[in-house]
Amino acid sequence: MTTHYDVLGVDASAPHDEIRRAYHHLARLHHPDVQADAGSGDTMAAINAAWWVLGDARRRRAYDADLALAHRPESTDVDGADDGDDEPWWLDDEPAGDEQRPLVLVPAALFVLAVVTFGFGVLILSTVVWAMSVALLAASGLAFAAAPMLTIRQRARARRRSTAS
Repeated sequence: MTTHYDVLGVDASAPHDEIRRAYHHLARLHHPDVQADAGSGDTMAAINAAWWVLGDARRRRAYDADLALAHRPESTDVDGADDGDDEPWWLDDEPAGDEQRPLVLVPAALFVLAVVTFGFGVLILSTVVWAMSVALLAASGLAFAAAPMLTIRQRARARRRSTAS
């Protein structure tokens, strides 16, 4: 049986940096844009699968446990290694953390407030209240646009804090 370590050509006790270097080296050699042969896509898929598992400390520990390699020395464990090759934030299955606020509620609350204000303005026939509802509607639109960017920023900060500790 070929293991991910065999695919990358590294030892099971190899540190994270060595695995990363092996992945980058093999990716440059076997990328389908570089290699014209038909098997390069399959080879590159195996290399990417090996990196996906071994490049992340959590997945690597689980993989080692499956291979009965959990007795690997602790010095090669790279909890929180952030080399820029982490999986994207939308694939992250860790809980968001206590410091993260539900930002989606802010634009939704502004939108509901704009609708209620508009209804109140219609009820009392006040153009000032209608103008307030239009301003609240514009603010909710801006908040809907800004919420994903702020969420990404919060997650990046939380990830940096967790790697620092």
